[in-house]
Amino acid sequence: MSIYWKIIFIVSFGLFSCTHELEIIEVPKDLIPPEQFQPVLKDMMYLESHTRSQFNNVNDFYKILPKSANVIFESHGIDSLRYYNSMQYYVKKQELLIEMYQAILDEIQENDSLQEIESAKK
Repeated sequence: MSIYWKIIFIVSFGLFSCTHELEIIEVPKDLIPPEQFQPVLKDMMYLESHTRSQFNNVNDFYKILPKSANVIFESHGIDSLRYYNSMQYYVKKQELLIEMYQAILDEIQENDSLQEIESAKK
């Protein structure tokens, strides 16, 4: 067998033995659609930020946050399991999650700009 055929065999064996399966991301049955999930995510961001500013102790933070989050879930008509399942899905779909976070940040910046304009008028 010539060296040429040996190289082709080795390369072919390497290519075909190293197949990678694409991870199939299953959509949860109770997935919160992005347009409904984004306001929940925004409220959770505010809650987490407020809780962190009020409670420096990590143990207190982690005790209080879940209880407070239930109020947000109820106001949006969801439960913690549905939020968790949806978040796990969006974490695997980084592009969607980044888009939602960017939209939230844009909205916050726009609101801040409007408040600055209103303050300047006074």
